[in-house]
Amino acid sequence: MSKQTAVEWLEETLTMLWGHDFYRFEFEQAKQMEKEQVQNAFNEGVDWHRDYFGKQKGMVKNLPDTYGGDYD
Repeated sequence: MSKQTAVEWLEETLTMLWGHDFYRFEFEQAKQMEKEQVQNAFNEGVDWHRDYFGKQKGMVKNLPDTYGGDYD
């Protein structure tokens, strides 16, 4: 069994039940929306990671000035 999204599963199941793909356009829209949601979630995670660890690196750069020593 190949991996499929919830929208793809629903489309496949309803098409088998009905014997026709009545809502092809709506399912294509739903697939596009799902794809955009995954991309947005990924990008938000990357941004958070970059912001969080970027701030940490900034703190490490300031430690030697404040406390002396090498923190890299």
